[in-house]
Amino acid sequence: MQKEKEKIAKALKKRWSLKIYKGTLFVFGIFLVAIFFAWGEEYQVLVAGTATDSVVISLTVAEIISLSAPDDVTMSPDIFGSGISTGATTWVVETNNSTGWKLELNADASPAMRIDSTNYFTDYTEILAGVPEIWNVADTDSEFGFSAEGSYALSKYSGGTLFEGFSGLTKIKVAEDNEPTPGGGAATTINFKAEVGINKNQTAGNYRATIIATASTL
Repeated sequence: MQKEKEKIAKALKKRWSLKIYKGTLFVFGIFLVAIFFAWGEEYQVLVAGTATDSVVISLTVAEIISLSAPDDVTMSPDIFGSGISTGATTWVVETNNSTGWKLELNADASPAMRIDSTNYFTDYTEILAGVPEIWNVADTDSEFGFSAEGSYALSKYSGGTLFEGFSGLTKIKVAEDNEPTPGGGAATTINFKAEVGINKNQTAGNYRATIIATASTL
């Protein structure tokens, strides 16, 4: 009888242990399912949602201006006693400045064309100072001047046919534009002219003038 009771007790204990195990598995299973769905919902939100951003890209193009460096000019022909000698050079300005540029000239001395302080060509003298005119030198004088021509030369030079004189270090504007230069730059040709009048006894020698060109943005 005692053995029968022990057998029954063992059987009941085993059954309860199995139920507890199954119950534990069931609860754990529900827990896992809950976690899965919870994670799944969060994942779905991440996938279904959108996120945007933007960046600003900055670039600076610096302002530049350059001026060509042409060769020195040898005027010709040589003057024998009296006569006219001419020469020319071309300066090219290049800039990306949106408001444009100007080209100015000046001499490094006054008068510009000289051997020394006593032997020189007078700077060309206009009837109205600063107003270019048709070249005209008196028989008793010797003078040196210039004109400008090109698409950007000031209209006062009338396409290189009207001349004026230098004024020492004072800059004289000869060309300008209110836009950036085209590709390859903007060219301006300067025509130089010197004359010795028929009744002027000009000292022989090698005369020189140093002319300085300055390009500036507006």
